[in-house]
Amino acid sequence: MKVAKARYLKFRLRIQKRDKDILHLIHRFRLVTIGQIHKILFSNQKRISCYRRVRMLESQGYLRRHGLTYGAQNFYLITLKGLLTIGKTDQALENKGQNQRVYNHQIPHDLGLVDIFCALSTLSDKITYKTENEIRAELERSHPYDKYLIPDALMMVKEPLKLNLAIELELNIQSPKRYEERFYLMTKDLKTVYDKYLYVFENINYRNFFIKQLIKNKQQLLLENILFVELDLLVNQPFDCPIYTGKGKSFTFRELFKRFNDAVAHTPLIPPLYGNKDDKEKNTTT
Repeated sequence: MKVAKARYLKFRLRIQKRDKDILHLIHRFRLVTIGQIHKILFSNQKRISCYRRVRMLESQGYLRRHGLTYGAQNFYLITLKGLLTIGKTDQALENKGQNQRVYNHQIPHDLGLVDIFCALSTLSDKITYKTENEIRAELERSHPYDKYLIPDALMMVKEPLKLNLAIELELNIQSPKRYEERFYLMTKDLKTVYDKYLYVFENINYRNFFIKQLIKNKQQLLLENILFVELDLLVNQPFDCPIYTGKGKSFTFRELFKRFNDAVAHTPLIPPLYGNKDDKEKNTTT
């Protein structure tokens, strides 16, 4: 049975700023769901407004819809026409066109990164979030990025914290050999490219295995500069989700961002983790 085309899809689409915002968002993250687009760009409007706009972009060739199996919600990818509209290029998309493959095992990971962006965006306007593609593009312009660890995302916190936090999303435990290779790059880039590493685990208990690998590989420096958080808690309670250090202590983003309002009064955990050089000098002299 043929389903009638929705009436609003028959109208000619005039590209507006909000349409370009949608295209830019999907280009940044590669794939995004309707719910995520609504949360990021249409939060003050009804979901149906977001849905119709995205469907119009899809029907006129700016976006491509992709459905997961087992009844999960659809997500959207940008097309060459969409890239041209926002003046962007994508070599992989240009090479493969509409036949660009989407791997099912990678979809939850990529959508999880969008959820992390949504959560971190609510914390403070002093945060800049960069995706993996944006990090690669910047390094490619200045240095060969194959010599650096490319994290899943980068959270840049402005002064007074002035912190570059590399984010890795782990939905599954990796092999010990894979971690050993990653530890080498992480150690090399620590303090020169990234100040600390934030591992987001689907199950926070994964950190026990991760810490064992750090100890096994004698990565004491990494152990002191790595943080862990659970994905579900970060997405649903970004201000108050517990963030664990490699030593087992914990704090929250709410505590961390108190320093924006009062640079003198620290929470008990923050000084050894994020204290600047002046703080350390004071501690050594007292």
